[in-house]
Amino acid sequence: KSQIFVSFGEIECRANDGFLHASERSRHSIENIIVNTVKSYVKWFEEQNKYYNHTLYFFNVPAPVYNHNIDSNLNSNVAKAVSLFNTELKNQVKICGLGLLDVYKYTVDINGFSNELFHIDKYHLGNYLLPEIEKQIYTKN
Repeated sequence: KSQIFVSFGEIECRANDGFLHASERSRHSIENIIVNTVKSYVKWFEEQNKYYNHTLYFFNVPAPVYNHNIDSNLNSNVAKAVSLFNTELKNQVKICGLGLLDVYKYTVDINGFSNELFHIDKYHLGNYLLPEIEKQIYTKN
């Protein structure tokens, strides 16, 4: 009966990794790949938790930092992957009755990219986001 925090998807949403690369190689839509992956991951965690009754909280993916070393189209595809991932994660977590910790809402600007208020580099969030995460946990309990 512990609180468990689960984070996945951030690397899978990067420009040259994960979903975009898999979609290009397999010629399957990024939407289908993301839906199937997220659904499988969340179901797996739900199944593992049946006998333990932990409280599971899934972090969504923060808004991506705009990468000036790649073209605007690829940047847009990264932002789209993050948005699709977060939407599907929210859906699957709700279906399974699990918790969602929304870091995206604190990190996104009006263009779908990082507002750079909480990122400490191109990928990682700083610990100064912890009070906002704690608020979400306490309002769910």
